[in-house]
This record gives sequence, C-alpha cells and structure tokens, in this order.
Amino acid sequence: MGAGPLFAVGLLTVHNASPIVELFGRIAHTGFLACALAGVIIAAVALVAQARSISHAIWKNPQGYIVILSALACSVIGLLFLLAIPAIEIDGRFASVSGLVMGIGCTVLAGTWALTLSQEDSRTAFQASATSVLVGVALYGTSAFLPNQASYALFSASCIFASAAALLPLKPNEGKDDEALAAPDDRVAYVISRTWRPLAGTTLSALVLGLIWNPLYAGIELDTGMLFAASLCGSAAISIVCAVAFAKAGVRAAHVMDRTGLPIAAAIVLLCPYLEQLGGGALFISSSLKEAAFALFLIMTWTSCCKAASTPKSTLRVAGTFLLCATAAMLLGALIIPQIGTAGRILNSIVLIVYLAALAFLSSPVKPQEAIDDAKERNEEAEREATPNISASIAQNAERLAKTGALSPRETEVLALLARGHSYAKIAQTLYVSDNTVKTHVRNIYRKLKIESREELFDLIDQQ
Repeated sequence: MGAGPLFAVGLLTVHNASPIVELFGRIAHTGFLACALAGVIIAAVALVAQARSISHAIWKNPQGYIVILSALACSVIGLLFLLAIPAIEIDGRFASVSGLVMGIGCTVLAGTWALTLSQEDSRTAFQASATSVLVGVALYGTSAFLPNQASYALFSASCIFASAAALLPLKPNEGKDDEALAAPDDRVAYVISRTWRPLAGTTLSALVLGLIWNPLYAGIELDTGMLFAASLCGSAAISIVCAVAFAKAGVRAAHVMDRTGLPIAAAIVLLCPYLEQLGGGALFISSSLKEAAFALFLIMTWTSCCKAASTPKSTLRVAGTFLLCATAAMLLGALIIPQIGTAGRILNSIVLIVYLAALAFLSSPVKPQEAIDDAKERNEEAEREATPNISASIAQNAERLAKTGALSPRETEVLALLARGHSYAKIAQTLYVSDNTVKTHVRNIYRKLKIESREELFDLIDQQ
C-alpha cells in the first residue's frame, strides 16, 4: 500500500483529465509533463545501467536511507520549482526543469518499491500491487478538491513523503545476493517470456495515452469531468476485483488475468474510441472500461516485472525497463500526434491489433501435462482444505525450521511448498520462476539445514 501515494502523484501528472491541468493550464502542464517523462527516462536508464551498484546502495544502511531521502528531496524540490520557476518557452513549446527533477526522484522511489515487492511471495505481491493502485486512485479522487497550485504542490509533496516514509522502516534481505542466487531466470530470454505480454500491453496503452493526451491534436472532445469520474470508477473497480481475486486464488488468478484478462483489456482499448462516438451513457461506460483496462495492464506488468527475476540487480533492470518502455511510448505518442492528427486513431487500431495477434499466435497453449498438473493441484488443495489442522501444523513447522536455518524469505517460501509435497515444476509455476531457480533455492536450503534429501527435510519438519 505504501506505493499507492506515489501512484496517485503519477496519475495527477500524466492523466489528461487530471485536476491540475485546469490549475496550471493545459499548455503549461504539457511542458511540465514532457520534462517529467524525460526525467523518468533518464532515471530508468540509470536503473538499468547501474542496477548492481544502486541495488547494493539501497539495501545497505545507511546508504539505503540516503538514497530514499535523496529521491524524496528531488521530488519535493521539483514541486517547489514548479511554483517558483515558470515554464520556459522554446520554439513554441514549453519546458519545465521542475518536471525533470521530480521525474528523477519519483523514479528512484519506484525502483526502491520494486525491490521491496520482489521479496514478497507471488500472492502477496499481486495483492499489494492491486491494493496500491486502489489507494492511489482514492487519493487521486481527493485531488478534485484542490483549490490552487500551492495546494497541489503540498498535496503531491505529502503523497511522496508518505510513500518514502513507508520505505524507511524496511530492512534488507541479507540472504538475497546476486552471486548466491544467480540462475537462468535472470537471462533475458527467460524474463521476456515471463513479462512480454503485460509489458507490451502497458507500452501500447502508454502510446495510446500519449496520442490522445492533447484533445486539440487528437481531434476529440474531452469532457474532463466525465473522464475524471470514469477514471475513478474503472480503475477502482478493477483494483478491487484483482485484490479479491489474488487474495482468494493467488497465482492462479494471475494466470487467468495474464492469459484471459490482458487480451480482453487490449480489445477494450481497441474498441473504446468507436464506442465513445455514440455519446451519452455509452461514453461514460466505454471510458470506465478503458481506464479499467489501463489499470489492469499496470497491475499485471508492475508485479510480473518485479517477480520475474530473483536478484535485486535483475529486479531493478526489469523494473527500469518497464518504466523506460512505458514512459518513452507515452512521450513518443505525445510528440507524433501533432504531425499525424486524427490519423492517430488508425495508429491506435493497428498497434492493438498487432498486440492481439501476438497474444494469439505467440502464447503457448496449455499442454496436456499442465492440465494434469493443475487437476492434481486442485485435488491437493481440496485435501488440504479437508484437513486444515494438518496443513496449518506443517506450515508452522516449516516456518520454525526456516527461522532456525536463517533462510531467506524466498527460501522460506520454497521450503513451505516442499513441505506440502509439491514438485519442483509445480513450485516453479507457483512462484513464477524457472525449474533451475527452484533447484538453486533447494540446494541453498539443504546447505543451510545441513541435509541432503527431501526425506531428511520431512524428518526435520516433523521434529519441529
């Protein structure tokens, strides 16, 4: 939930129906937005290029506190610059140094939250992302009551401060270092296989946002009040649905969202421009659906990117890549729309159709063995539900054993699944990692517990 206030600031900055557009004027705010996106790109490139040194700095006290406080200072200083230094006009376009500084600071905070999220188990990570989006949308809704520019700066600074303050008490995971957990899932091909569907969807959605951000060039009539209400309804609804689904079904819900939800979201974004032409109630419904689709892409992409890699270095690289792709796509859309005008709608349709085609032809179908494994997993869960006391006892014993062996959170997660009798393949599927990564974790568990087989592991668990 701590990332929610940061998400609210992002919504305030990039949404074309944001209340601050009226406070500052669309022309001046466009310059602020462009520079903020440029700041995100600069910081995202740094996260990707210097992932190892940055991740080490974040997870070492007091360096970690210095990084967080520096990012907070950059963000707040950027907001102060926004009030004190007017935008500069260059060749008919406006630029704002405040946006650049604020973009850099917020991106560093986002990267720190990515590292934090990567340490959680998959169910908690997906649920936390959905809850953070819901909190961000709620805070974004309260921005409608901001009376002037100074109140916006104070509100945004408070949100950034709250998000940074939530990071300060967090402690590094001493058991999670790059060399110990270096595994094939950090290879580019593996990470791409895990993240390309949501990442491509979010990138294309960001491109669409850039193309329609300025209604003057896009050739659309923008009812900011209606669109603001639609953004609240659509984003809040899908966040609640995702949070409940992840809480009840965990990673299975994520698989459904990935295989079914993302294509539906892309189809909604594709069809909404045509539905909006009907006007009336159809306009509000289609706008709400589009906002829900954007929120779903964000939840799935952010969590998938944070969980795709097993080391802090690779997590920062993947998260930085996500921020870089989404931001660059939105900036590209905003820059090319003055040249192509209403043809942007055709471009929207083309890119989304290509994405849907890629989902259809590049996504591997469910194999018979996978279906058998799923059925077996459902039977195992039914048995565990029929004997809750036994399952609870095994979980408690595994947790005590993990503390005794000083296992890392990820190793504890693997241990709990091993204790339930899961195979390496099923553990890999549950945790969104490769089989080889699971084997690496198991070797580390055996080494720390000074055992050599699963039978010995079961004996230790029974002795707890």
